Amino acid sequence: MNQTFCELSKHPQMMELLETVESLHLNQACICAGTIRNNIWNLLSDKEVAFDADVDVVFYDPNISWEKTMEIETNLKNDHPKYKWELRNQVYMHEMNSGTEPFVSVEDALSKFPETCTAIGMYKEGNEVKIVDPLGIHDLMNFIVTPTPHFLNNKERMNVFKQRLQDKNWEKRWDEIAVVMDEDFEVAEKCAGDLLTQHAINNNKPTDKSECAYSIKRNGEIIGAITAKQFVDELHVSLLAVDNNYRGSGYGQVLLRKCEEYAASVGCKIITLTTLSFHAPEFYKKNGYTVFTTLEDVPIKGVTRYYLYKKVEG
Repeated sequence: MNQTFCELSKHPQMMELLETVESLHLNQACICAGTIRNNIWNLLSDKEVAFDADVDVVFYDPNISWEKTMEIETNLKNDHPKYKWELRNQVYMHEMNSGTEPFVSVEDALSKFPETCTAIGMYKEGNEVKIVDPLGIHDLMNFIVTPTPHFLNNKERMNVFKQRLQDKNWEKRWDEIAVVMDEDFEVAEKCAGDLLTQHAINNNKPTDKSECAYSIKRNGEIIGAITAKQFVDELHVSLLAVDNNYRGSGYGQVLLRKCEEYAASVGCKIITLTTLSFHAPEFYKKNGYTVFTTLEDVPIKGVTRYYLYKKVEG
């Protein structure tokens, strides 16, 4: 077991909680979520271990009804009033998440918690303390808050995740917290570009960059276009396409030549691009581009991605 988890498990109050849950003899029962997450973060940031929030306990047993679960929780609170117990049978908890299939185990349920750092459980079995970590402990140990795959692919659940970020306000308690989540593409692209530029400057590297775009119109309607981005001595062609009705007309070659002229005008030494086997690898070869590598079955089985380059003349 990880050293920090060992340290937490040996804390007198944590051991008391683990032994109490073990004494319930509930199937797959474990202490989970914030009880574990917060105290791991406390230990990692040299803060005091604390059990003043809810103590989350989960188990999985189709033979125990919701009503019986509530009865067990009430008895737990009465017998051990020192803690704020919350006991949940995961047989029924899928109903709390939009579009979620019934869970098949506690491990399955934990994997569908909102954050990866929250998808963690701990239980005692005899003389041994074990953890349940269906998504691993990397994010937890590195103060990373990011949605689980189950939440990431659903807009309604992501709204829940974002609301939890506001309500929990973890960043106020732990300075080390880093939130990883979806971002507007243009915002992320600009930020990443700016950071890479700054990194190049810090290493005394050139940072020349620009972009170009050209189109071909017939009767006022765009029938083909090309886009490319320059970074120092390279121009990378991002997109090139011509309407099917005009393929073979030479328009693709015209667009490609415009990018090559642009590359020469800004001092680029090489042009790079990628294409797929069902697109136009032969077209690029005929226009002087050399294949320097390929990837088979990318992006789908039976398709090959080609990587090509051409040295800029003049």
